[in-house]
Amino acid sequence: RGVTLLVSSHVMDEAVRTDRLLLMREGLILADGTPEGLREQTGTGDLEAAFLHLIAESVETPA
Repeated sequence: RGVTLLVSSHVMDEAVRTDRLLLMREGLILADGTPEGLREQTGTGDLEAAFLHLIAESVETPA
């Protein structure tokens, strides 16, 4: 309680063990949420696929 640990990693096997994720690419935030929420949001079965889905979306609709 009252402790925050910030982990920066490109390894999705580590990311799945977190309470909350912030997915970024090229300095832009693609998503912020729980691992389960991001899988549901993207309709994918794992975080790697969710991240790739979010990348594809960001290319289709640039900011």
